[in-house]
Amino acid sequence: MNKYKKYLLALKKEDLPHFLILIFLFLEGFALRFAFLFQPMCFDESVTYLAYALHPLSYGLSCYVYPNNHLFNTFLVHFTTKIFGNSPWVIRLPAFIAGVLIIPLSYLVVRKLFDKNAAIITAALIVTCSQLIEYSTNARGYSIQALIVLAAIIVSFNLIKKGGLANWVWLTLLFAMGFYAIPTMLYFFLGIILWLVLSLVKGEIKDSRIVFARRIALMSISTLILVILLYLPVINNSGISSLISNRWVKSLGWSKFAKSLFPGLKEYWSAWAAGIPLPISILLITCVIISVIFHRRLAKNTLNLLYTMLVASILIVIVQRRLPPARAWLPLLPLILGFSADGLSFLWEKLENYFRKKSSFKFSFNFIPIIALVIAIGLGISILISQSPYQPPDQSPFRDAEKIAKFLKPKLKRGDIIYVESYSHPHLDYYFYVNGLPLSYIWHYEFEKSMDKEFKKTLKRAFVIDVKEKRPERPIPALTEVMYASELDRSRPYYLKEIKKFSHSIVYEIENPVFD
Repeated sequence: MNKYKKYLLALKKEDLPHFLILIFLFLEGFALRFAFLFQPMCFDESVTYLAYALHPLSYGLSCYVYPNNHLFNTFLVHFTTKIFGNSPWVIRLPAFIAGVLIIPLSYLVVRKLFDKNAAIITAALIVTCSQLIEYSTNARGYSIQALIVLAAIIVSFNLIKKGGLANWVWLTLLFAMGFYAIPTMLYFFLGIILWLVLSLVKGEIKDSRIVFARRIALMSISTLILVILLYLPVINNSGISSLISNRWVKSLGWSKFAKSLFPGLKEYWSAWAAGIPLPISILLITCVIISVIFHRRLAKNTLNLLYTMLVASILIVIVQRRLPPARAWLPLLPLILGFSADGLSFLWEKLENYFRKKSSFKFSFNFIPIIALVIAIGLGISILISQSPYQPPDQSPFRDAEKIAKFLKPKLKRGDIIYVESYSHPHLDYYFYVNGLPLSYIWHYEFEKSMDKEFKKTLKRAFVIDVKEKRPERPIPALTEVMYASELDRSRPYYLKEIKKFSHSIVYEIENPVFD
């Protein structure tokens, strides 16, 4: 009961404008994410459902042919779809809930690290951050991992300030959950560990140094054991190499690694600044630098968490010689925005002091919540106009997949086959599945029949889908790829009869196709 009284007293101490605007920010964040929740399915989330979450957990949590199986998310999606069905919003529900909860947790993290002014501006930036909205409405494990990292930071801060065995247990469980969400937790795990170790060295901890050091070691070993146990089904079924040496994480040569740095950093900037006008993006980066420079004056603890996170991450990237995609750093984004908010709050305070000295007018009203409100509304409008979280190019969009599935449903009959580019297969597969259409119509699912002459003789008609979406990974036009991979006899001319044009794709028909 005393615990609840403490919270009520803390709530009473909050000034009303701050509290009301914080509620508004949370509701705006929910609304912005809800606005993008029902968009067409993207590549990886379609694979998440069809290849993993749809199946029994014994298979879904042990199959790791590709690293796009984010196990904790697969586990959650398995149950949400069992309960609520397989609509896109249901498949995205775990990521959506985590994405919404990132807003209050980011506020709490920055409030612990700095103050409530920086915290409320952080909430405004989190609410309108395009990439955070994008992965709150994409059935992947990134928003879940980001939420876990924020919770781990709060627990770590409490360990430094208060200690306590329960906090060590919570931190162990959170780290294990973060690794189970995505193995890229290694970056943030080592960053937080480095923060704790340096706090120990500088004597900024509540417990004795010996006790604190022993508990860091015990927590790290316990985390490792839990992670091995969680990934044991994957190791048994798919092998340890599927986790540590697949082609997406395998080390590059030094020259290739060096050549990948500039394009990679350019991708990071594009992802993080999406939907934000360039002058504001530059201002936010400047504020991060200001916060880092004046960290000792502004922060509640002298050790810079952003430093330790970046140092640990850079060391791992150098050792690994592989730059991960921008989305892998999503858990770091709330912290970067928190430092930006702190720098912005600092600048406003200096500006306010300047006008106080120059003017005879005295005011005691805190304008920071109003500034946060203006940021949230302004950037929120910018996001809605730019639609940057909607079907981003790096997610291999295929916006017409559902329309095409419904268009073809009454037309398909025995002897038909459908050709579509490899990056569009999962989208079409998903919408065929939910519309009750056999996936065997799609050539991707019939590799074994490509050698079956009798099967080829039964084919009377081919549908060819030309997807016009812009994608960074597409080396050749979609129609060229489809025709090349179709196994049609390329020595014969074919007339592609356009039967339906959609907003981002065209469906063609070929009568009496002949195979090689």
